[in-house]
Amino acid sequence: MWRIALLILSLSAGIRGQQQPAPPAGKHHLPIECDHAAPPRGTHWVCKDPANSCNCQLESDTPGKQPLDDDEGPMIGKPTAPEAIKISADDFYRIMNMIAQSESEGNASKAADMFAEDAVYSNPAQRQVRKGRPAIAKLLGGNKSLNKPMTMQWHHLLFNEQEQVGAGEFTQEGARHYHGMVIVKVEKGKISRWREYEFASSQSWDKFTGENQF
Repeated sequence: MWRIALLILSLSAGIRGQQQPAPPAGKHHLPIECDHAAPPRGTHWVCKDPANSCNCQLESDTPGKQPLDDDEGPMIGKPTAPEAIKISADDFYRIMNMIAQSESEGNASKAADMFAEDAVYSNPAQRQVRKGRPAIAKLLGGNKSLNKPMTMQWHHLLFNEQEQVGAGEFTQEGARHYHGMVIVKVEKGKISRWREYEFASSQSWDKFTGENQF
């Protein structure tokens, strides 16, 4: 009897020591639900990697439909919209030169067409703000009583294509003779923001910049 008992114990130990067979090749783990905060209405959490509970995403309860936020705002997981079309540096130079040329021709309306409908112009030093294309067109028209158009000349133009922000140094003559600088923001191919700094001076640009010319 004791020999039979020893034989049974030996067989049991051998079975416990055997390695469990590996899962069949090509078999994938199914997604598992993750321990996250309650998902937005109409969605559920799905974890793609069972070994990483943080590698999860929201999926809609309705196949083929993108999940919505609780406030029915922008869709979660919605593919990112293509980046808004950005202009090149050459495009920016054409816009700015068109403004200068149009002003010098006395065509304020054509110059204002380079601005967005809701564009904002400001001159912090003079505490001057103009909002909207019509108001900017009126400003660009200059002083009609002078019987001559405002003239504008760029000296340097710079543009950051990634940020869609540009700048330029200029000389302008209207009611008075000015040298100055502007920094602008471009959106959808139009100037949406124009911030200007200017200094009244009767000197030429070369004399105005003195020993710091470039």
